Amino acid sequence: MKITDVFERKAIRPKKGESGPTQYRTSFKWSARGGRMVSGRGETQEAADEACLEKIRNRFRGTYTPLCLRFRGETILIWRNGDQWSYGFIRDRAEPVGISLSGEWKSREDAERAARRHLAEIGWEQEETSEILVHPDDQIWFRDWARSQKISLAKYRRLLEAGWTQDEAFHILWGFQPDPARIQQLGDPLQLVKEVERQFTPH
Repeated sequence: MKITDVFERKAIRPKKGESGPTQYRTSFKWSARGGRMVSGRGETQEAADEACLEKIRNRFRGTYTPLCLRFRGETILIWRNGDQWSYGFIRDRAEPVGISLSGEWKSREDAERAARRHLAEIGWEQEETSEILVHPDDQIWFRDWARSQKISLAKYRRLLEAGWTQDEAFHILWGFQPDPARIQQLGDPLQLVKEVERQFTPH
């Protein structure tokens, strides 16, 4: 094995017709054929080397301690994957399913907040506060989300009471125009929707 099988050093010059300084890239490869695991760039090759090494060092900083959350029959595992944090559901499988990945979650705290919000949504039972949420801003978000869900549910039930099918009710709430013949038969569904909205509007 050669050092070039692991590390690649490359000068990246401006394309033909473009101006600008030459940039240098150092990459740590996962195979001799290519496939860069981590790369660093710099104005000199030495700066690129250091940028790449710093990214590798950063993988060993901080905590890798995972977190398990349980709420109303659902279990979520939060773990670190290099520089990012992810979460997935544990549902009678050898590994997490429904994995959520995001480059925005640079900390365990951010991933945990996202996972708690997800659990609050799928475990919703008409409440406007959730015991799984610990951040005050997330409680405010959940209150607004829960109220919008209640309004949507009330609209849906009102449309069913008026004779619209489940599929028709969903399509109406999604903004699709129903069959004119059905409107002739059952009346304007938008009027029903507006009636429900007025019921939830503070006087």
